[in-house]
Amino acid sequence: MPGPIQSPKILLVAPTSNSLLQREGRSTVAPHYGLNLIRAALQNSEVDATILDEFSIQNNPIYEDTNSWEKALTTALSTYPSLRVIGFTVLTNFRKEVANLSRLTREIRSDLTIVWGGPHVTALGPKLMERYQDLCDLMVSGPTDNQIIKYLKELVKTNHKEPTPLFLRGDLNKDIAHFIHPNYSSLQNLHHRIPRLIIRTSSGCPTPTCTFCSAMFEGPYSPKSINQASLQIRDALTVNPVRLEFHDQDFFYNLNNFRSLVSGTTFEGVETVYCHSGIESLTHEHIQIIEKTKPKWEVFVGLESASERIYRALCKQRIGPQSLDRFIEHSSQVNNQKIRFGIFVLLGVPGEQEEDYKITEGYLHRLENVDLHIGLMKVFPGTILERQLIKKGNLDPELWLDENGPQVVSAVNGDAFVKASEQWQHLLDAFPSSREHNKIDQELFHLNFFEPENCGR
Repeated sequence: MPGPIQSPKILLVAPTSNSLLQREGRSTVAPHYGLNLIRAALQNSEVDATILDEFSIQNNPIYEDTNSWEKALTTALSTYPSLRVIGFTVLTNFRKEVANLSRLTREIRSDLTIVWGGPHVTALGPKLMERYQDLCDLMVSGPTDNQIIKYLKELVKTNHKEPTPLFLRGDLNKDIAHFIHPNYSSLQNLHHRIPRLIIRTSSGCPTPTCTFCSAMFEGPYSPKSINQASLQIRDALTVNPVRLEFHDQDFFYNLNNFRSLVSGTTFEGVETVYCHSGIESLTHEHIQIIEKTKPKWEVFVGLESASERIYRALCKQRIGPQSLDRFIEHSSQVNNQKIRFGIFVLLGVPGEQEEDYKITEGYLHRLENVDLHIGLMKVFPGTILERQLIKKGNLDPELWLDENGPQVVSAVNGDAFVKASEQWQHLLDAFPSSREHNKIDQELFHLNFFEPENCGR
């Protein structure tokens, strides 16, 4: 990796857990997309920033033999005395790690302005600032816009330890993701190829009424212009990644955009392309376009449930039997050496019954050459599902404010949780090859969450 920026003013940190940092196979981690996007915007404003994520810990020589986030942060703070601001991206399941690293920052560099942002901050809003104002000087909610970049620049310039206001909310219409993309050029001098690189050619989600995920924070689906998206792809290819990943909510949603982007890209040097598709978006035309490209493709398809009743409860729309039948046709006819499908199934949806489980399992048995990814439905703060459970009195909203609270919460409890857990294990037994694809969820299931008593009060 190229030598670190000698005098960065801002350190951007994306903590996970020490167990994930130490896990086998972490050589496949990708540079953090969001932090590289923010760094690009800061660089455009002539503010030097550096990143501390799993990728940098693995590849930056200053973190050699580092096996904990505490050690990595201590190293960064001592290596960069020029720092004025440290920003943490907060995910709900890693909020405890962020709190602990913020305490460590206070101990080592009490002069630094500590900023929190990310999905957890966006979901909880100012009440999170009220709880953690001893650990955080400023919280940033929603998308990063130019005003937030300007504010960070002023913090660096004035070195003002007590910023006002204490809570900033980004403007969705001015999200920097609409105008720029991550600058990965600093990765060109690595001594090895980058295993994975993430790009996005759109923001938002085509299904904004989905009760499960928090893509609603990004607003309505908005594709980048073909010129912008093509430039992002070309810039990504200059650093020679082994695997290129399109993390759009549904890369196949707009066939014309897909055709223009994929047909106009050589994918030189890329061995594998990974992307997401809604099951109703995938068409024969998409497959024909893919088959003309050089790399192998992994297409991750969101099914959630083959039960019409449950799918509508999740997404507020019909899945349609023709979409299900069409995917069976695709999976049986494609060259699986060229295109490999994976399909995502959710269990434990509120209201799910034995008949719904049977419908989904029956459908899975009809598929050929498809990797199965199984998840138990979880509740995330800020989602439609969370609001539904709070309204029914099944979830305490204060749960998310406690840094020692459960990492992830199941969407159901009691008998429904037991049944979903049994069905989860049953599918793993019925489809043995799926165990490897569900390794992380298996670890979480056995170690640290899905406890029924954590699902409500």
